[in-house]
Amino acid sequence: MSEQNLTLNNLVLKLKKKESFLISKLNDISSERKRREYRDNILQLANTDLSLLATYYLNSNDEEQNQFNSLLFRVYSDKKYINIFRDEFKNLYYLNKGNYIYDEQYGQARRIVLDFVNLLKDEVKDEKKINVAVEKKYVRKLFIVKKLIKYFSFSAGEVEIKNIDDFIIMLNTLNFDDKEKNEAISIVIENNCKFYSKYISKTKNSFDEK
Repeated sequence: MSEQNLTLNNLVLKLKKKESFLISKLNDISSERKRREYRDNILQLANTDLSLLATYYLNSNDEEQNQFNSLLFRVYSDKKYINIFRDEFKNLYYLNKGNYIYDEQYGQARRIVLDFVNLLKDEVKDEKKINVAVEKKYVRKLFIVKKLIKYFSFSAGEVEIKNIDDFIIMLNTLNFDDKEKNEAISIVIENNCKFYSKYISKTKNSFDEK
């Protein structure tokens, strides 16, 4: 393998690592946003009627129950208490369904569930807003990374980089060091030279045929 090809492979490898990192970060932000939206929906349901929360959970599918359980595990680290909560959650549902709302056990179940709801509300108060500016930065970087990977996937001389300054700005945005930037620019210059040579040759042949 020639030195240039080795340099090119290392450059593409670095870009693909950046791509994986950025996709992971954006997926994390997306997952967190969905988690918060789901939690807020749960709080809205609980504020309407605490018993509706138990009804929703007991009648939901596996995916929805898993979503709820993820909130539960986030709030409580004690597995024993989680089991207690689940038992009381079921009690709340069945006692409400049987209209035993004045039963002492109903009051106990309600207090346990209300404690969980209040802890979710505390989480809302304490959490920081999702940093939209950082998310946009990741999106912009990912766009650049994909654009560069696409460019370097072409054979030498197939594509022209018309504005080297814009290319350098993209490398700077991705925090390439000076050595990596110089290697990338060298490849671009050589590719442009091959592109122009092909263009000149093609133009000359076309002119000779006339």
